[in-house]
Formats: sequence, C-alpha cells, structure tokens
Amino acid sequence: KILMPVKELVTWEGFRQWPDLPSVYSKAHVLCLPTRHDGWAMVVPEALASGLPVLTTSDAGAAVELVEDGINGWVMPETNVNCIVQALMHIAALSADDLQKFSQSARQSVESHNLETGSSRFIQAAYEALVTFQCRLAEGEVKPSSAFPQLLIAGTYSPDCLNSMSRYVNMVLEAAKSYPGHVERVDLPIIVGGLKWLPVRLSKLFGYVDKYIIFPLMLRRRAMQASQRNDCIVHLTDQGQGLVLPWISDFSVIVTCHDLIAVRGALGEIPAMQRS
Repeated sequence: KILMPVKELVTWEGFRQWPDLPSVYSKAHVLCLPTRHDGWAMVVPEALASGLPVLTTSDAGAAVELVEDGINGWVMPETNVNCIVQALMHIAALSADDLQKFSQSARQSVESHNLETGSSRFIQAAYEALVTFQCRLAEGEVKPSSAFPQLLIAGTYSPDCLNSMSRYVNMVLEAAKSYPGHVERVDLPIIVGGLKWLPVRLSKLFGYVDKYIIFPLMLRRRAMQASQRNDCIVHLTDQGQGLVLPWISDFSVIVTCHDLIAVRGALGEIPAMQRS
C-alpha cells in the first residue's frame, strides 16, 4: 500500500542466481543496503565492482572495509526511516557527472578485491602460521607425534541456515582428503533446538543448549576416543564455536576466525557498531 503511488516505478526483481546478478546491477545507479547487521555482505563488493556506489551502514562488515563515505558511497550514521530517506534524497539530487565520478571510484576501490589476491593473502597468512608453529615445535612446546594425529572437524548447526559456513566446512573436508591421517566430521547435534513446535525465539534460545552444552560434551567424548588411539587435533570451523574451548583445552585445537567485526564492535573500535 505504501508503494501504490509509485508502483509504476518499482520493480520487484525477486531472487536471482549469482550469474544473473550483473544484469540486475546494470539497471541501477546506486545500491541501498540499510542493514542492521551483516558480518560481511557480499553484495557490497559485487555492487562496487559493477560501478554502483553503495549507500549502507557501518553494520555491514564489507562497508567498514570497502566503502569510503563520500568517495565510492555513503555510510549512514543510523538505520532509521528518516536517515535513509534523507540519504536517498541527497543521492537523487546529484548530477549525472557526480554519479559518474562515484561509479568510477566504486570500480577502482575493488580492483584488487578478487580471488587471486584473496587466495594469495590467505596462503601467505597460512605460511606465517606454519613458520610460527614449527618454531614452537623446535622449542619443545608441542611434542610431535610419530604418527599423524586424527583430525576432528566441527561442522555446522543446520537450524541456523549458515549456508556460507556450510560451504566452508565442505571446502575444508575436500582439502582434508589429501591428509594422511584419519579425518572425521562432527556436526552439532539438533536435539533441544530442533523441536518444531517451539516458537522461533525459544527455538533459538534452546539451540544454545545444543551448541554450548550438548555439543561440547559430545566433542570432548569424540576427542577422548580419538586420543586413545593417537594424537587428536580438533578444528573449530567458526569462531562462534570458540565457547567450547574450555571443554577441549587439553587437546590441540585450531579455530578459524572468519572476521573480527563483532569483536571490534565490542571493543569500541567501531563506534557506530557497539556490541555488548
């Protein structure tokens, strides 16, 4: 009903597959993403690469890293209707030349944001971590095993529908096929949080029982069983699983930290994104 007066000017694109997105972006001049929380928001670099300046908030991780206010987009100080309307009115008043400058800056800002650069940075960080680890081995802080340790890879909690995390776990498992030792995936159990008759809020709350009480006990039991046969390494594939560390602190543990946006917000490093 709100959009009825301008219904002829509104197009509902609906869900589009990833290969179809460039054609959708090409129809626009600006991307508006008034998110209240998004750990990264892949849509931001996608839009910038398509020449779209981005209007968003500092609650989008990609905005914190990629969007320069007044250069290749705009970062709104608040996420409310008045703030969004004022920002859009400001953009609508820009001349075609000004929009073109923003568009050029948008493309330039993500020229190095590609798979080749990203993989190179990741590999370099991995090598640096390995060098540090080998130093610890040489100092005797970690005793090398004569046999390859068993590797336990923590999976995901499917009710959370974290598709990107699930893909990452599958990538790790695929890479681990070349590992000489035994590899086992340990998915988070769906017991209390999986009760379908629960309201959404209670289901999320009860899910914490699965993730932070039942799962740590289950993971510790599996690690103890594995360590009876050989050394054991536990890989927590998401920093959100870090709360189980006290339960498995007597084993070797690897934690993949995908981003520090929430942590930086909690430390006050991102004023517009405070976290408890």
